Amino acid sequence: MNKKISFAILIFILFLTVYLRWNDQNILTGCDPYYHYRKADEILNHEISDMDYLRNPPEGTVYEKNFYHYFTAYSYKLVPFLSLEEYMVYLPLIFSLLSVILAYKVGKLFNVYSGIFAAFFVAVTPIVVERTHKTFADTDSLVLLFALLLVYLYMKFLMTKKIVYLVFLGITLFILQSFWSGYWLFVYISLGSLFFYSLFKMRKEILNLKYFLIPSLVYIIPATLYKSTTLLFLLRLYRYNLNPAEIQKTFDVSQTVGELVNIMPNMLMPALGLILPLGLMGCVILLYLAYKEKRYYPVSLMLVLLLIFSVLTLQGGYRFLFLFAIPLLLLSSIFMGIVFQNIWRLKYRFAGIILILLSFSLCIYEIDMNKEIERIYPDEEFREALFWIDETLEEDAVIIAWWDYGYWIEALGKRASYVDNGYRPNSKLMWFAEMLTSEDTEMLRDLELSNLYIFLTERELYGFEMISYYLGERLEYMVRLPKKNDDYDFSTFYDEHLIFEKSGTVKIGKEGNFRPFNGYVYSMREYKVVFPSEEMPSRIFIVNPKLENVLFTEMYIRNAENISDIELIKEFKKIKVFKINIESEKDE
Repeated sequence: MNKKISFAILIFILFLTVYLRWNDQNILTGCDPYYHYRKADEILNHEISDMDYLRNPPEGTVYEKNFYHYFTAYSYKLVPFLSLEEYMVYLPLIFSLLSVILAYKVGKLFNVYSGIFAAFFVAVTPIVVERTHKTFADTDSLVLLFALLLVYLYMKFLMTKKIVYLVFLGITLFILQSFWSGYWLFVYISLGSLFFYSLFKMRKEILNLKYFLIPSLVYIIPATLYKSTTLLFLLRLYRYNLNPAEIQKTFDVSQTVGELVNIMPNMLMPALGLILPLGLMGCVILLYLAYKEKRYYPVSLMLVLLLIFSVLTLQGGYRFLFLFAIPLLLLSSIFMGIVFQNIWRLKYRFAGIILILLSFSLCIYEIDMNKEIERIYPDEEFREALFWIDETLEEDAVIIAWWDYGYWIEALGKRASYVDNGYRPNSKLMWFAEMLTSEDTEMLRDLELSNLYIFLTERELYGFEMISYYLGERLEYMVRLPKKNDDYDFSTFYDEHLIFEKSGTVKIGKEGNFRPFNGYVYSMREYKVVFPSEEMPSRIFIVNPKLENVLFTEMYIRNAENISDIELIKEFKKIKVFKINIESEKDE
């Protein structure tokens, strides 16, 4: 293929990369990006320290220097016309563009067609787009870039036998360790591939063991200085069920963390697209070539190991399809490159053009896929509440809130969060659930913390069953948003004959018809109506009798009017902040 043509196609793919990841948000989305934002901000303001006291108060948490945080902070200085958050909004796009270029370079080591397909699959694979879209400045886009870089360095070494590529491979592994907890996967894959390659070469000369030893030493020396337990950690081959995330054994995390939902077969094609069948065919072709042509076996070794280890991570949940996509897209590009090259050589160029257009169209089966990605982010009201916390509350204030808001509270509210997104379901979450469903404040009294606040939102009201999950049972706290008709009679709201029909329609009195928010049907023998005030309510709260007098009901619905130890100090549209007026044992 002509270089100008391949360059033009690559430019088109780069534009496509940005288009598929673009959205109209100008603030960070998700939870983890706000942790990275806070640490980069602390570096810029010279506030970074070895102990992070905004997490796990009052003891704090040890902070280990993170490449991503320092890179973000120092590279941000090049664009002073943007705020730090605005800059981080665009970082995933920058890393994605670099990944497309690097994927092209990796594929081109086989042939130019493989390079084009590798770049294209990075650009359009749905799960890759989802984890690297604009505004989601977590580490996924950087993990993708470094994973491709490791493959590239490994393959360049195989082609040139230059030791410098092994040195850079070791350095890359160390940098990867400094910003991603699942780094050990690529340590096993990269150094394991070089170990078996060295063993094979040792049959000719024992000095060939250097192919394994050099990158290992380049990696392990700084890695051990960075964290003394690194080597011991790597020798424990079985941990976290071979899953980069710490999956808590007591609870199924997928029940409360959407991105860790258990993977079902019907999720594979929508998330992976064409690379699923093509990648498997590419694996077969590559193994066949390794058998027939011995020169392919080192490449096969690394890519097959990458495929196997990424399959093992799938037990961690939906988000790990992202790792699974990396070997699949590389194997797919190899397969398509070989097929397309043979078609081109046989002068069936028309068939080749049809093939590439068909592949492209099948991959972009949903051009607006990014618009369908669900994004959770602190909206204007959340930001107003968090900025108020920053400006108003004591410096040593500790905020008790559901773990979804932890990093937001720490980054935007700049106050310690009792439990944040860095915790897996553990005793603190169970404590939080038990506290909200208790009928007294004794559990709050036991905390050895001063200046305690509780942060409650309407989201907990809608999804209360998620909180009650950590009690070992589902206590659904249902909310209905009724629509009134033109003949609305205020008195019907207090009619005792409130009936839920199977159709999901609520009939109040004889005339008024109201449709619930989500059509669930409940008998009034099991649930009762609680009004937030004597005035005409805008909402009907249908409360499980078990929850009628618990702290959550007393606080969020009755504004803590019946609790002497808790005071509502600030209310926004759907957010309420309470002050805990209890002297802890420590204060006493």
